[in-house]
Formats: sequence, C-alpha cells, structure tokens
Amino acid sequence: MNVHTVPHTATDIYELIARIGNMTRMLRTSLRELGHDITIAEIAHSIPDARSRLQYVVDLTAQASGKTLNLIEQTQPLQERLSKEARQLLSQWDGIKESDGIDGMMALARATRGWLGAVPLCTDATKNYLRDIMLAQDFPDTTARIIVRMMALLENLEKQFLAVLLDSVPQESRATLTREKEHAAHLPAASTQDDIDELLDSLGL
Repeated sequence: MNVHTVPHTATDIYELIARIGNMTRMLRTSLRELGHDITIAEIAHSIPDARSRLQYVVDLTAQASGKTLNLIEQTQPLQERLSKEARQLLSQWDGIKESDGIDGMMALARATRGWLGAVPLCTDATKNYLRDIMLAQDFPDTTARIIVRMMALLENLEKQFLAVLLDSVPQESRATLTREKEHAAHLPAASTQDDIDELLDSLGL
C-alpha cells in the first residue's frame, strides 16, 4: 500500500471519514493494493441495481394505490344506490294506507320484488371490486422482499467499508477503531434522527 495513503493516528481516520468524498481516488488505490478490486466491481454493479429496485418499489406502490382508489370509486356508487333505493321502499311501505287498496299494495310488492332481484347484481359487482382491491394489496410482499435485499446490500457495503478502514490504519491505531466498532454493535437501534445523531457523536464522527 502507498505509505502516503495510510493514516498515522486515530484522528487521521476520522478525518478520512469526514473527507471520504474528496478522497475516492486515493481510497480506490488503497483498495487495489489490498486486493479489493472485486469488491469495487460488485459495488459499482450493485448501486445502479439498487436504484432500479427501489424505483420499482415506488412504481409498484403508486400503481397499487391508484388501482385501489379507482376500484373504490367504482364500488361506492353501487352501495349508495342500494342504500337510497332501500330507504325509498321502506318509506313507501311505512306510508301505505288502506285506501291504497289491494292494487296499491300489489304494485309496491312488485317494485320490492324487482329491487330484491337487482340486489345480487350490485353485490356481485361489489364482491368483484373488493376481490380486486385485495389482490392489489399483494405489493407489500413484493416490496418487502426487495427492501430486505436492499438492506442486505447496505449491510454488506458497510462491512466492506469498515474492513477497508481496519486494513488501512496502523497497527497501534487499529485496536481503538475495533473497540469503537464493537461498541457501536452493542448500541440500541436508532429510531429517530436524534438517536442517529447521538450514535454518530458516540463514535466521534
């Protein structure tokens, strides 16, 4: 490894991390000398693949959301019509009088029978819409699998990066960085931005 790329103190390691964006070329040279060319190639291939997978998650979620809203918009009028017609028939039955005679009652009975015959058409259509809504919700399973793979990728990148740092520091400074790495592994999971900031502060970053 080029001696100019090797930090001489633990402080230099933190400076390396803080300025890593400006030292990509130097880091790549060090990686090549350490035999990490394969890792670089894998990372270079994985990052575009990760972007495309995450974009697929976004697209799939948007499609499922749009389809669900469209199906709900088609279902709602059917239910509103059934409710309105049922209330109208109930009102007519409540308002029937003896003066309406048998003919009036028969006419209302025929109207009720006709409405009852139409109910299955609406309920079957609603059932189909609800089934399609349920099928549209299968996207969380797909997106969850993709996100798990992305998390595995990020974890692998983190391990490779830490390995590079450990290989790059002098022997006398390596123990310090290793202890901080082990300390970070035992810290509770960060759940908020404040937790993340506190975690980074504890690592001296």
